[in-house]
Amino acid sequence: MLDTTPEHPYAAGVIRFPATGPEWYANSSHITRGFDTSIPPEIVSSGRLYVRLLTSMPVSFATASPDETFAERGITVGISGAVSGCNIGLSVPGHRDGPVRRRLQLDDPDEYALVASDLANLWLYLARVPTA
Repeated sequence: MLDTTPEHPYAAGVIRFPATGPEWYANSSHITRGFDTSIPPEIVSSGRLYVRLLTSMPVSFATASPDETFAERGITVGISGAVSGCNIGLSVPGHRDGPVRRRLQLDDPDEYALVASDLANLWLYLARVPTA
């Protein structure tokens, strides 16, 4: 089990995307540690997701990975780690005459429908460094 003490400053979690909006997902097979799960993942005005961390620490490594359901849909994910929260962008293949990939605007219901699923997972992991 992961914790967020200075000896083990990790954050890990799973986000699901039901039709009602993104939410933290945890059960006996899926854990969330280090993220503030009292606040659901927030879709911000840029169309990205924002998640809050329980403690503030510099980030040394951050990754967000789509599960097989998202991968089969061609969805890729990018994350920017911050001291107290993270921005997460999801992208899909672009159009013939447009960019190779385009970021989904999750604040648009038609765009959110491209990721909506009761089974698809977005996996998050951050390694953080306690300040001296």
